[in-house]
Amino acid sequence: MKRSAFGLIELLVALCIISILISLGIPAFGSAMSRSRSSKCQSNLRQIGIAMSNYLADNDQVYPLAYGVGTPPQSTTWMQKLAPYLGIGDNVLGSAPLLRSTGILNCPAYRPTGRLVSYAMNVNITDSRWNFRALRTPDASTFLIVEINANAEFFLPGGTSDVSRRHPFSSANFLFVDGHVENINTSVPASDNRWYPQ
Repeated sequence: MKRSAFGLIELLVALCIISILISLGIPAFGSAMSRSRSSKCQSNLRQIGIAMSNYLADNDQVYPLAYGVGTPPQSTTWMQKLAPYLGIGDNVLGSAPLLRSTGILNCPAYRPTGRLVSYAMNVNITDSRWNFRALRTPDASTFLIVEINANAEFFLPGGTSDVSRRHPFSSANFLFVDGHVENINTSVPASDNRWYPQ
């Protein structure tokens, strides 16, 4: 007699094979998504680097302040100074839903908890009133923008906040003063020379 349908055993074997394939594929898919978010974060940092370069060209090669102090224009942060160069409107920086939709100031792997952006400027760049022109050859190894998990627009090495390690292998993306971006998976102590302009 000819059978025209699957039996119960064949159906169970097929379901078992499918479930094994799915269980093997889910971690690979999750890993691919995580790498994709890290790549998008690096792209965001490159765009910030280009915006910073354009800002420097328009402002006599002087960096914006890492944090706002006093009254305008001193109270304006680096994010507000770069907003026009990033295509972000004036009314967006104070609004989480609007800012979140722009994406450039947020790492896609970042899950906000009362914070609007996930990047911070190395405070040592502007604390010393560092003037880009004063350097004969800008040191490409100095950090400019880092990823953090703190409610601040600046990063103080050795302070209370730490670099956020939200990417594969507990790594973080760093934008350097020359505009290149690196993914670093080792701890960067406050004594590291890359925090300080040379």
